[in-house]
Amino acid sequence: MKRILGVIIAILIIVVGALVGYKFIYKLSPREFITDETRVVYALENISTKDIDKIKPIIIDDKIKDQLGKNKDNLKKYVSSIYMYINKDLDEIRSGEMPIVFIGDPGYYYLAVAADIDKYFEKVEDGVYVTKADKNGKYVTGKKMYLKPYRGLFIFAENPDMLKSFIAGKEKHVYRKNIEEALDENRDSLLGVAVYESPKTEMFGIEYVTFTGNIENENVITNYGIHLNEDTKNLVKNTTNNRELIKYVGENDIYIAVDDFSKLENIIFNPLVIGQSMDKDTIISLWKTLLGIDIRAMMREIDGEIVVTSVFSDNIGAVVKLKSQSPEIRNMIDLVKTQGEILGIENMADIKDDILTLGNVEIEENSDKYSMPKGTFIFADLHGPYPLEIPDVNVKIVGQDGVVNIEITMTEETLRELQESMR
Repeated sequence: MKRILGVIIAILIIVVGALVGYKFIYKLSPREFITDETRVVYALENISTKDIDKIKPIIIDDKIKDQLGKNKDNLKKYVSSIYMYINKDLDEIRSGEMPIVFIGDPGYYYLAVAADIDKYFEKVEDGVYVTKADKNGKYVTGKKMYLKPYRGLFIFAENPDMLKSFIAGKEKHVYRKNIEEALDENRDSLLGVAVYESPKTEMFGIEYVTFTGNIENENVITNYGIHLNEDTKNLVKNTTNNRELIKYVGENDIYIAVDDFSKLENIIFNPLVIGQSMDKDTIISLWKTLLGIDIRAMMREIDGEIVVTSVFSDNIGAVVKLKSQSPEIRNMIDLVKTQGEILGIENMADIKDDILTLGNVEIEENSDKYSMPKGTFIFADLHGPYPLEIPDVNVKIVGQDGVVNIEITMTEETLRELQESMR
């Protein structure tokens, strides 16, 4: 009996030792391929906990939907996580090119999955496999893909050179705080999380962008998180506790509140807005010389709040809180009132009690006043009709603590219609 017990204990020690060695020594994490060259990372983690049935209604391809339904149990059992990498800036991707690498992580089922590789792939060279084609030349996986099993992972790419280059790049692995934290924070997102971070976004004041998605009560909810860099955070800083104009904010209005509006010239005259070849100082100087408009002085005279009203209607306008001393803006409004008759705009601007109204705006207090967290510098609650006439889509924008969150909610039916229109 003691001998049998000893054998059992020895076997258990070997098995546990093998599992520990596999997990902590041999097996790689898909995140270990994050390098300085990484531009986009998409991660779908904790697949075993996902309600796959929630995803099926938004898939318009019947074949894919059928395959997902048949294989969902195996997917949840044998795939721990799926990653996608793009190591190229999005504006550098040529038409028809797919510089995407996929990683499938089967967890402890690596050997079991590897045993079935020959059903779908055939070996070509150096441990690299290519998808098999049937007698009609159609690939069993839908399209031609190359695969390399590598240290507990299955790595896929469109061509073998890309596959080898990606794996070799693992030696350049670096810890990128923004990407890692975004992946951790959104680990439970049903549709996963994508992170885009590139030096090229710095010129637009953006450090990185995240995208997540969930499905709740037959609504698809996607969230874009635009994380501003330190310079831009300082431009949009808002420390006010007295939001005088918030009572006028309703649906389809955009509320903006910053400590110093004059700093926003770097955003308004961003190269993305005016073009790479234009110089903001030249434009500002030209306006002052030809039109007598001192943009910088006028922006300094705004007292921390603006409401852009009815953004999707023909009666778009604005409500602006002015400082008591605002000669540049007041002189401009007087000029509009006296000379604007030529263009029919003499009644398009008015100032009362330091509140400037532009356009056909009737100031009315909203009985259901919005509540905004401290530090909010932009807010909008948008409910079509939109320029694209998309029904049943709501967009909520909240900018706070250097992050602009854009939450888009639409019905599953609306998403299917959008997909159909793009087929």
